[in-house]
Amino acid sequence: MIKRIILIGFLFFKINLIFSQKIYLYPEKGFKRIDLILPKVKNPEKYKVEIKFGTELELSECSEIKNINISFENLKRKKGFDYHYYVLDIEGVIFQKANLLQTDKKCKSNKTLRKKLLSFGELFIDYENNVSIPFFIPENLTLEYRLWKMDSDFESLK
Repeated sequence: MIKRIILIGFLFFKINLIFSQKIYLYPEKGFKRIDLILPKVKNPEKYKVEIKFGTELELSECSEIKNINISFENLKRKKGFDYHYYVLDIEGVIFQKANLLQTDKKCKSNKTLRKKLLSFGELFIDYENNVSIPFFIPENLTLEYRLWKMDSDFESLK
């Protein structure tokens, strides 16, 4: 009998916890969910994950733009039910229109190309190979990542 009361109390607590938090199981309008699943590696504590966001734009062949301006201050790490997830606020995505308009004056080409542009900010997160890491980002962006491995200790200069 006591076990049933404890079990019912525990279930009530968990259900209350689920409904009292704003948990993003599905993306809000204008967002998409991307689950970052990292490959298994030995010694995961020696790795960091660099995150960048990208988009493809149709630009003039003469355009000099190489990256987009995304404020990582608007990328929030939030606590879900039993995991963490990241949300990139839509207002954090700022395309520098002045840079998009800059073209090489000497270039006479009228061709347009699809160019992949990456964010120039740097964001590093801890390597987690046990779980997928959910990201909720604007629909027009992609998530790009690369792994960084620490191979040795710091060297001392005298």
